[in-house]
Amino acid sequence: MTLEFTGERLIPGKVDVDLWNEHIARYIFAGQLASGRRVLDAGCGAGYGSAEFAAAGAESIVSLDISADALRLIPDADVVQASAACLPFAGGSFDLIAAFEVIEHIPDWPSLLAEAARVLTPGGVLVVSTPSIEFYAETRRESGPNPYHVHEFDYAEFEAAVRAQFAHCTIYTQDHTEGVAFHRVADTGGFTDLYLQRTPSDPDTSNFFVAVCSREPLPQVKGLIYIPNAANALREKLRHIARLEGEIRTKDEWLSDQQRAHRELLRQHEAQAAELAARHEWALSLESRLKDAGTRIVELQDEFAAQQQRAREIIDQYDAALKQADAALEERTMWAQQMEADLTAQLTARTADLQGRTDELVRCVEFLHKTEADLDERTRWALELDGTRERLEAEIAAARAQLDAVQASRWVKLGRAVGIGPELARR
Repeated sequence: MTLEFTGERLIPGKVDVDLWNEHIARYIFAGQLASGRRVLDAGCGAGYGSAEFAAAGAESIVSLDISADALRLIPDADVVQASAACLPFAGGSFDLIAAFEVIEHIPDWPSLLAEAARVLTPGGVLVVSTPSIEFYAETRRESGPNPYHVHEFDYAEFEAAVRAQFAHCTIYTQDHTEGVAFHRVADTGGFTDLYLQRTPSDPDTSNFFVAVCSREPLPQVKGLIYIPNAANALREKLRHIARLEGEIRTKDEWLSDQQRAHRELLRQHEAQAAELAARHEWALSLESRLKDAGTRIVELQDEFAAQQQRAREIIDQYDAALKQADAALEERTMWAQQMEADLTAQLTARTADLQGRTDELVRCVEFLHKTEADLDERTRWALELDGTRERLEAEIAAARAQLDAVQASRWVKLGRAVGIGPELARR
């Protein structure tokens, strides 16, 4: 896994040599105290400092950082993911704690000092560094405050902060220096025979502060001038000049692009200015029309108000008429209900009367049928009587004929004359 250099956490191989030397020199400086000690590298980052402590003969090293990604860059090491302001260790766990460029990143920065004092042995040493706020204000004049820093210190505040937790403190400054070095090729870095003359350090003009702190008297800690093998200042400056020249060429190309873009923006600006002037004229015309429209709107509002008043009057009249209609409808409804009740009663009565008449009609029809039957019977009887009468009339006629014959006979006439025989009278 690899991490990109963001400008804050140092990634070996991805920074220029001056920045690398600035960071690694702190660990070489603190390495004077590491031999045979239990060391905590608080805010270890990619772990290059922990490796320096191992080379200095530390008994044990714990590498602690809040970033899991940074800790994964450290192979075969005792790593702990935690904040330096809340150390997950028992009191007296370490003899030496290094906290380089960490305190300015922590919102509750006093906790870092208090936690370091807690987990150190009574004679243990804290070596803590931070950049000078004056130095940062000058170097970041154009780019602005460092977004990763939550609190930066001047010398007086930093000294007061460390002395509040530790009775014994020596504060060193860390600066880049210029010079011409003469040393034997076989020298290993001790420079015990080196003659050095330098003006006293001024914390107000220094780049970084490094405090060596303990609750008991400090061991001797020598100052350090770190001259790495790759630190040929002239060569590095030439390389730096070459990098700057490359950056200048890049910036020239960028500037040329920006000038072309600027000319295009000017052209667009002129076109937009002309369009803006035309729109301004249109806006003035529109404003005049809006004023006229506003006057007309006021008139329409007055008309609308009058119409609303008239509408309210009509609505009131309508409501009154509606109430009258409702009352009349209610009265007519009651009348209709009464009429319906009366009609229902009459219909019931007439239905009953009709039913009675229907029953009577049924009886009449039945009587008529019976009368027709009787009439047929009497007609047959009358016809039979007519036959009997005709028969009797015929018999009477025959009897009369016989009687007439008898009366006309001489015998009857003779008996009537002598006074004998029956008296035949004709009827």
